[in-house]
Amino acid sequence: MPFNLCVVILFLLATLSTTYVNASEKINLGFALIERSGCYGCHFIEKYQDWPKIGPNLEFIASKTTKEWAYHWIDDPKSIRFNTWMPSFFHQTNNSDPASLKRSAQEIHAIVEYLFANSKTLVWDSYKTGDPVKGKKLFSSLGCLACHQITDKKPEARRTRASLYHEFGANLIGFGSETTEDWIVLWLTNPLRYNPQTRVPDFRLNVQEASDIAAYLVQSKSPAVNKIIPPVDDGALNHPDPLVVDGRRLIKKYGCYSCHHIPGFEHEKPVGNELTEQDARSKESWFKQKLMDPRSFDKANRKETSDDLKMPNYNFTKEEAEAVTSALMMHQDSKVSVIDEGMKTIRQFNCQACHRIDHEGGTIDNAVTDWLVKYQGKDINEAQSLTKTFSPPSLMGEGQKVQSKWLFEFLHHPTPIRPWLHMRMPTFFFHKDQVSSIVQYFDAKDNHDHRLVDKIRVHMSAEELDAAKKLFSKDYFNCASCHIVGKKMPEGSVDQWAPNFALAAKRLKPQWIIQWIANPSAILPGTKMPTFYDPKAIEASTPQDILKGDARRQIKVLRDYLLTIDQHESEKN
Repeated sequence: MPFNLCVVILFLLATLSTTYVNASEKINLGFALIERSGCYGCHFIEKYQDWPKIGPNLEFIASKTTKEWAYHWIDDPKSIRFNTWMPSFFHQTNNSDPASLKRSAQEIHAIVEYLFANSKTLVWDSYKTGDPVKGKKLFSSLGCLACHQITDKKPEARRTRASLYHEFGANLIGFGSETTEDWIVLWLTNPLRYNPQTRVPDFRLNVQEASDIAAYLVQSKSPAVNKIIPPVDDGALNHPDPLVVDGRRLIKKYGCYSCHHIPGFEHEKPVGNELTEQDARSKESWFKQKLMDPRSFDKANRKETSDDLKMPNYNFTKEEAEAVTSALMMHQDSKVSVIDEGMKTIRQFNCQACHRIDHEGGTIDNAVTDWLVKYQGKDINEAQSLTKTFSPPSLMGEGQKVQSKWLFEFLHHPTPIRPWLHMRMPTFFFHKDQVSSIVQYFDAKDNHDHRLVDKIRVHMSAEELDAAKKLFSKDYFNCASCHIVGKKMPEGSVDQWAPNFALAAKRLKPQWIIQWIANPSAILPGTKMPTFYDPKAIEASTPQDILKGDARRQIKVLRDYLLTIDQHESEKN
């Protein structure tokens, strides 16, 4: 008898930490595949018990799509989207014979009938058709491509942990066959209304912007939905109950509720077995085979159809199956740290698709380069040199840089820091514990206690204030040529613009400002911020006519001036 996959998964995953380990790329790819596939949905895993369902909410499915589309999707999801994470339940090793195909068609009819019979009605306004050309530009510039693709071109390279950031959201090819412009506008302007548990953020779009993006997305159609659907034949099912009744039984059989919220299944237990025994290491080769072809073990010992293996096929390659197996074999300390909790939230919301965190991520950069070429008229070399300027910032060293209170408030309600960017930091629907976990993660990574507030009372003598203003001026460091100052935009090229100094007092930690002015490249290699003080000869590089050439005093008065710049600008005005 084949070794029970459910037992294997539960035994191994019960001991996994939710943080990537300092191990090989292969093992970490395995972790990413486990989380993206949602293994924890079917199998109770203590470390993942509070992770969200991996699939979309089906509570309002009748408001989003049609029975015909739902049938084709359940029947063969990869015929509609080649790289979907929806696994294949049908046309597998143990249900591809003529009798099984006939029965499968009726099972799909029954599942669809149950979903639509129990779907809640969602009513919304109709909107004017938008401009698909403007919609494509918005889709390319706002940051949607961090999580979504809209291409039927299969990637040439193998999957990596970095490439999985771009598969966090659904590939939107064929989206016009699935739903309508009106539904997309509703989703973009108020995602919580359709799915209160969504991880899709709010980009704060107005109705016109949402309509333009919707008009662009519905242009993509899927020919797979034009295939003929077999007629309903109740006699083909093993349990010829009314179609809706059979649908409920089949949803429970296949565990659809493990990945999707489905009305009527809110209290069902995971469909996979909980750990009871056995170590899987002696079954490693079997385990890999099971991941690549879950139903293959039915061939040698064919059972009654009611006992057929049911695990769906995620179409893992051999390399991916080996990566998942390696990750599952990786035992770790079950103790969860502050860093573990923060990284869990970061991964659940795919923050590293936009931002570089813990030396990884920022994979949206390629999309930014492409946008600069297509919509800003840059040649490829210039675009690549400007990409970092127009991309979301690196969050390396964020715990040293920003004040915890500011970061907590910003994550709840983002406000523009770099208003010249087309890309927007969206509003995520975090609960306060998730926000706290991110804040504490950054502080812990940089050894800063989030409970301590680095407050200073700024008192500048007339001499120091005069020195700070001179250093800030065009005659010396010319800080306003790049930085926004209150409501005054910089004088230089937008390619060189930098954040608003008016935010410094609330946003930045005073000691970090000192370190940044003294040697910005040491904190962020490759930064555009010029180095005014040579770290190898700091006293020799300082302006000698200000504060007697005392570099440390100059840096301090500049810091103090920035922390009180709102006050000084008001007095000047």
